[in-house]
Amino acid sequence: QMQQQMQEARSNMQRASSAMDEGRMAEAIAEGTRAERQFDELKEEFRNQTSSQFDEAVRELRDQARELTDKQQQLAQQLSGQSAPPKSASPEPESAEPAQQAQRPSLRSERNREQVEKAVQEQRDRLNRVMDQSKQLIEQAEETEPLLSDRLYETLRDVKDLKPEEALEAAEMLAERGLWQQTQEAEQIASRGLERLRDGIENAADAVLGSEEESLRRAQAELQRASQQLSEELRAAQG
Repeated sequence: QMQQQMQEARSNMQRASSAMDEGRMAEAIAEGTRAERQFDELKEEFRNQTSSQFDEAVRELRDQARELTDKQQQLAQQLSGQSAPPKSASPEPESAEPAQQAQRPSLRSERNREQVEKAVQEQRDRLNRVMDQSKQLIEQAEETEPLLSDRLYETLRDVKDLKPEEALEAAEMLAERGLWQQTQEAEQIASRGLERLRDGIENAADAVLGSEEESLRRAQAELQRASQQLSEELRAAQG
């Protein structure tokens, strides 16, 4: 149906061009206006028809996976001391504390320890949501979007081997005890699993969103070129 409409719009544009060549300006303007209107309608129809039933769910899942890795990077910065407030310019007396703690002034207080524990717990909650939604999509898409389902399944299988949930759980326990070096090591293990999860979900999303978005871009570009060409010809004929 849409291909037929596009062909009709092209035919109207060709008739407008022929009418201009033959000096039939009124007919050329009428055909050109009709073609432009058809092009506008086709653009809107393309936008409406190039979305699958899983588009919204896949986009939401992809966004959540990206947020998960973004938050993990923030946690890593906090653990490495990058989020610590700048030191005073005045010299400080030497501390008897171990060098490991002295390098991380932002993590010595009870308040900072609680912040880290909270951040890790929130990451565990985010991870559980992403995993649960991925499992639901695997089942729902199995028949109509098998590529999406297969890629998500492979992703969860790989992530399971990397054990990010266990690493986050360990990080939370270690942070509670103030063992910052070990907490950082556990965070790094979790990060690898979360990055694999994000990359796999993005790859799975391409199965649904990538081809449709590319088709839409090509169709819109073609319609835009044809519409622009017609507008230029009409302006030249009227001027």
